[in-house]
Amino acid sequence: RWQTMQDYGLDRLYAERYADPAERHARMQAQCQQWAERFDPMSLVVLAHAAEQFDVRAQLAQLRCKLWFAVCSTDKIFPPDPETTALLSALHIPVRQQLIDSPYGNMASGIEWRDLQAPIRWLLDPQI
Repeated sequence: RWQTMQDYGLDRLYAERYADPAERHARMQAQCQQWAERFDPMSLVVLAHAAEQFDVRAQLAQLRCKLWFAVCSTDKIFPPDPETTALLSALHIPVRQQLIDSPYGNMASGIEWRDLQAPIRWLLDPQI
């Protein structure tokens, strides 16, 4: 879990919150431990299996709603992908794509939420 949380950007977030490296390490360790105590490890197996078996790309043309797709510039888990950008640009529905320029990787959408208010408003507004 430690490596995953680092890949998600937790180390960057905690570096800004806790100047002392020992305190930062202890807090990250505590968060990883809390997660491990609450999380069912078999759910990761189920999620991995689903990800390997299901490819949504063939079904994108069936979408009939607005789509907002956001990805972070520093996401190591799901990095920006030109193929995905091209697939979404070819859809015949209103699509907005956003590259979140943030050092927080996979956690950016939760940390940078203030910068995402306008696209979320667009997505949820039935008049637009």
